[in-house]
Amino acid sequence: MNTNYRKKKQPLVIRANLLEATAEVLVERGLAGLTLDLVAKRAGVSKGGLIHHFPTKQALLEGLNQEILAEYEKFIDDNMAADPEPRGRFIRSYIRSFFSALKYKNAAKLFNVFVFEMSHNESLQKKCGHWYERIAAKYGERNLSLKGQMIQFAADGLWVEECTGMVSVTPEQRRDLIDYLIQQTYEL
Repeated sequence: MNTNYRKKKQPLVIRANLLEATAEVLVERGLAGLTLDLVAKRAGVSKGGLIHHFPTKQALLEGLNQEILAEYEKFIDDNMAADPEPRGRFIRSYIRSFFSALKYKNAAKLFNVFVFEMSHNESLQKKCGHWYERIAAKYGERNLSLKGQMIQFAADGLWVEECTGMVSVTPEQRRDLIDYLIQQTYEL
């Protein structure tokens, strides 16, 4: 009689652990310090197990990017559903979502790595662009007005400034800026 105990595989749990480990390594060591060996070790899986889910470093980055964008889309969906005012709802939800807390620790520092990587990684640029186009189309907001575009670009600029660590405003000023941008969306 075989008494060996075999642990049931949980691919979704393993994948989530690998992405969490990837985020931690990126925050601690940056992109240059991201290795498949380190991610596998941090996630507690074999390198073969990691490669089964993510065969390359690029696949890890794209997987994490996809996970983050899915989380933001859920935030946007939830914010859209909770906002009774249809005028400007999408851009308000977009702003609120991007200034919400992600499940990943040190989200701003993590995005710093992604902002840098996207500056020269065409695959990530395209995936983010397609994501935005898809969610804008989902809510019928593909053609924002000039004012709507300006509000979005201002929010994006504030977000990128925060992600890159070049914050030039106090937390109170940041909150006031976000509140001001959101208030402006009611006049779209």
